[in-house]
Amino acid sequence: WDLTATCVFMQQVHKAYPVTGSIATTAAALLSGTTANEASKKPSGALRIGHPSGIMEVDGAVEDDGKNPTLARAALERTARRLMDGNAYIPWSVWPKSAL
Repeated sequence: WDLTATCVFMQQVHKAYPVTGSIATTAAALLSGTTANEASKKPSGALRIGHPSGIMEVDGAVEDDGKNPTLARAALERTARRLMDGNAYIPWSVWPKSAL
């Protein structure tokens, strides 16, 4: 990886790394003179961020005219995971009479 990062949320180390944090980290790593830029392995586009549960790759581009740096592009892939599995209990009173 190019950079290691950890997110602390509610006084606990998060088990992954949030998307918002990864985009901000990538933008900082692409800007000369930032701590993230100096600590990273100088990415040319995609930054590989090592975090507690693996590595995520964020592709980014920064336009810097010397006064107003702008994040021109940020893209990453996320894997889907099941958030819930179970039953929904809906009272009979909300069902239309025709459905009964």
